Amino acid sequence: MSTSPYHRKIAFLTVLFLLAVFIIFTRMPADQIGGGMIQSPREGFYPPNFSSELMAGGVLDQKTLEGKVIVLNFWASWCPPCKAEMPALQAASIEFANQDVVILGVNATSQDSLADATQFIKENGITFPILLDSNGQINADFQVNSLPTTFFIGQDGKIKQIIVGGPISETSLRTQIEALIGGY
Repeated sequence: MSTSPYHRKIAFLTVLFLLAVFIIFTRMPADQIGGGMIQSPREGFYPPNFSSELMAGGVLDQKTLEGKVIVLNFWASWCPPCKAEMPALQAASIEFANQDVVILGVNATSQDSLADATQFIKENGITFPILLDSNGQINADFQVNSLPTTFFIGQDGKIKQIIVGGPISETSLRTQIEALIGGY
C-alpha cells in the first residue's frame, strides 16, 4: 500500500506536534532537577560542602576556608600513586603556608585502615591537615572513583581543576597553585 506525499507530510507534522507537546508538558525548571544542586563536581562550579573529623583531632568545616585557595587531595595508604605524591603536597603546604593556600588530604578511611593511614602520615612527616572520610560521604559527594584525585579550588570558592590519577609532580602542583593565587 503506497501513501501519497500529502499523507506522509501530515504524518510527519503529526509526529512533530506530538513531540512538541511531550517536551512542553514533561520539561522541568532547572532548579527542580537535583534540588538545584550540580549533580557532579565540575570545573567552574562550587564544590559540595564538607565537614569532617581531622586525623590530628577536631573538626574542619569547609566554610572556615572561604577566600583561600584549597588543594583537596583524596588518597589512601594502600595507593602507590597517592603515597608518591605526598612529598609534593607536603612541600607545597610549607611553601604556600603564608599565602592563604590550604592543602588538605582526605583519607578514604572507609576503604583504608586508620592505623595504616596514621602510620604513613607519621613516618613521612606529613603536617598538613588530613580529613577522615570514615563513612565515605565526602568521596561520594565529590564522586571520587579513583585515587588519588585532587581538586583545586580558587579563592572564589569554585573548582578550577580536577586531576584524576597521579602522582602530581611538585612542579605541576606549584604551577597550579601559583595560577590560583594569581587569580586564574
